[in-house]
Amino acid sequence: MVDMETAQPPEILGLLSDPLRWQLIAELGRSDRRVGELVELVGKPQNVVSYHLAELRHAGI
Repeated sequence: MVDMETAQPPEILGLLSDPLRWQLIAELGRSDRRVGELVELVGKPQNVVSYHLAELRHAGI
């Protein structure tokens, strides 16, 4: 049995808990998008969007 007091959440839960990453996943679930389109949709700078996309890609999401 897992000790819930000392157990660490899976890394994927941490990645998905970020509101911007969740918004990016939702947008990509609707349609394939270019980074420029995502930048306009989420209202964040290109470097921020690219960083979060790289984190998701690195995790295999």
